[in-house]
Amino acid sequence: MYKSNRIWACIIIVTVFTFIFVHSSFSASSEEITRLQQSLQIAYRNYVDASTLGGPNCAEAQKWFNDYQNLAKKYNELTGGSEQVSAPSDVASDAQGASSADSYKKPNIFNKIGYQFLERLKVLLNKVPSHVNDFALGEMNFVTGNYKDALTLYQMAQRKAELDGKYYYQSIYWQGRCYLEMAKTASTESERIALYKKAQERFLNVSMNLLLKNNRNQQEKMYEQDSTNLVIQIKRYVGSQNISIPNPPSNNNSDNGNNITSNLDDNSWQKELRYDYMISDKAYIDTNSMSRNQIQNFLSSKQSVLSRPVDGKYPADMIYEAAHKYGISPKVLLARLQTEQGLVTKKTATQKQLDWALGCGAYDGGNWNTKYQGLEKQIEYGAKTMRNHYNIGLSKLSNQESIPMKIDGETIKIKNAATYAQYMYTPHKHGGKLFRSIYISFF
Repeated sequence: MYKSNRIWACIIIVTVFTFIFVHSSFSASSEEITRLQQSLQIAYRNYVDASTLGGPNCAEAQKWFNDYQNLAKKYNELTGGSEQVSAPSDVASDAQGASSADSYKKPNIFNKIGYQFLERLKVLLNKVPSHVNDFALGEMNFVTGNYKDALTLYQMAQRKAELDGKYYYQSIYWQGRCYLEMAKTASTESERIALYKKAQERFLNVSMNLLLKNNRNQQEKMYEQDSTNLVIQIKRYVGSQNISIPNPPSNNNSDNGNNITSNLDDNSWQKELRYDYMISDKAYIDTNSMSRNQIQNFLSSKQSVLSRPVDGKYPADMIYEAAHKYGISPKVLLARLQTEQGLVTKKTATQKQLDWALGCGAYDGGNWNTKYQGLEKQIEYGAKTMRNHYNIGLSKLSNQESIPMKIDGETIKIKNAATYAQYMYTPHKHGGKLFRSIYISFF
């Protein structure tokens, strides 16, 4: 009897410890999955932000895309590729303040209802048109312009597919297309923006979840690429700036939003040196501040080496073209050329000084990237770099009053995008002060 009691006691103890171990392992695994989901959302959001500012092929966008893919691999290993990722809540919410409940979340049916009830529900659903039939009916309504009914049918198709354990990305994608079409006839600007943001949430959902897949077929690649492009395009229109949207987004990228500024735009920077406000946004991106001939005349008046052709082309043409391509003031480019190498006032210059005029690709370690070598490349990539920094500054200031930056050991609360771009290009106070003094003395 005593031995029997001991055996039972051991069995109970082993069972309890096994349960505790398994439970704790499951909890740890759940926590890891949750952390990975959050990391995926952050990586994707940063990928979209970088793509919106610099294009999907820019270095920062590719960096975040690679991070997303690496995280997705870990996520698939933990979940077996069966879990979906919901859209980031800050992007998914619409202009009317809709909660994240409006965004897509795959329901865990087995945690809510019993298995037998689920089977009976499936039998009942089989007596009505399937999710494929609903999708087909939605297509018929879409092509005839009945977008509200098409949206309802696509939503029904999505819900029925979820009950069957399927991720019906096509139905979610076409819900987004319905919202885009409905935005065309919106009666107010706020309603139009709300519809665009609802569309963005659907495309975001499709893009994120298809990017998770290790092996995508051709159709999935097409839906993922189109969804990602639409997320980026919509963000350009209805991002933090709330710009007016006369028409739905298209593939026309001719308008880069080059005239957007942050709220601060006074002239105090011209009267006194302010490390938190070195130059106004308006002055920084005023592409029309100088014509091509005015640039040439200015360089000639300084008897500059840049007043003469370099490698068969006038620097005035290089400056004018880069300024208009990237939305940077020619005055800013001239002041920067003087700040870096003093080329505006130099009558002669070495080939090395011309080849690395703006310091692009000239790294401190001495390993200089020849991709950026040459005056024309320096001016082009310099303008592009300035604009990218400026755009990132705009993005950061969209939800905060200032950008705290550690400059020369001191925290400076940057007030506008142009000043942020200045410090990102030259991360010390002396460089900013020199640029400002040159700009004011020149213009």
